[in-house]
Amino acid sequence: MLRDKMPSMMDLALRYCKAKADWIEHCYNNFIRVVPQEERSTVVKEMLGIAKKPGCKKVLTQDDYIMLALYGYKRKQIATPDKSKLYYTFKETINWDKLEPSEVEFWEGVCKIVDWFSKTYAYIENDYRISKSIGRSSSEIEQELQNKYKLNDQLLNFIIENLK
Repeated sequence: MLRDKMPSMMDLALRYCKAKADWIEHCYNNFIRVVPQEERSTVVKEMLGIAKKPGCKKVLTQDDYIMLALYGYKRKQIATPDKSKLYYTFKETINWDKLEPSEVEFWEGVCKIVDWFSKTYAYIENDYRISKSIGRSSSEIEQELQNKYKLNDQLLNFIIENLK
């Protein structure tokens, strides 16, 4: 179930650093297996950021602010929830307390890669699609992406392979 519902950016990042199977096993052993069968689906959704965790508040969108302004509220009057509770972070899916020192270093690296993919991959994909649509050659696109995003050859090849 965890493998099927994984967001695409996380899936790509974990496949790039060859940690997908390890992460799924880690999550299952530390978070899923320890809860009753009927609650496992909810735990999986919370781990993937699909479901809201208990205690998290709704993020106000721009439309929400506009609606509240129409009712006479000013932006400063609206309580802003704690941002650490609003956004999904991959780091929360690792049980840091049960890791060996060598594993901590490995998972910290994986977290950095997942964060990088979640922040940057959409821009790379957009640039790739636009360049393709205007008729640039593959080598020109690769050179542009490599220079703009400072990608090494291995990462560039992985991304291009997944964009095709």
